[in-house]
Amino acid sequence: MVESAKSCFDESELGHLRALIRLTVEFYEYLEHGSVEMAQALKRGAHADYFKDLHSASSDPFNKYDLGYTCESIRSGVDSFCSICATYRIFVGRRDSKIDWGMISSMESFKSQFVSTFNEFTNETNFENKCRLLLDLFKLQIVFAGVSYD
Repeated sequence: MVESAKSCFDESELGHLRALIRLTVEFYEYLEHGSVEMAQALKRGAHADYFKDLHSASSDPFNKYDLGYTCESIRSGVDSFCSICATYRIFVGRRDSKIDWGMISSMESFKSQFVSTFNEFTNETNFENKCRLLLDLFKLQIVFAGVSYD
């Protein structure tokens, strides 16, 4: 995707694009797995006593530690999102977002929407469409961070 963007984006925007791609893939992994596997391994290890809430982390992929890290990661990408949105608006082949800010009613519907859009993103070959899907995925991440804010 970054190779296709070189004719449309300057170096700074390419950096923002890379950041959005990385954050989106990391978020997908978080939704699918959390840190359950890592926490379960720690729980069996010699240092298990140093982690107060290890049992929760080993059974709940959305525990408060992972959630806090994930939301901070999303917030760190907001400037990149805004930069890529501004550039995308001038594309000739641009599409409108399919994501409304208030469309997610539950965690299950959110996860379903995100995974479905992520799969569409990974299969898309047209650069402008792929860029729109990436922006929609990050928009969903912003919604997630907003509703998860404590």
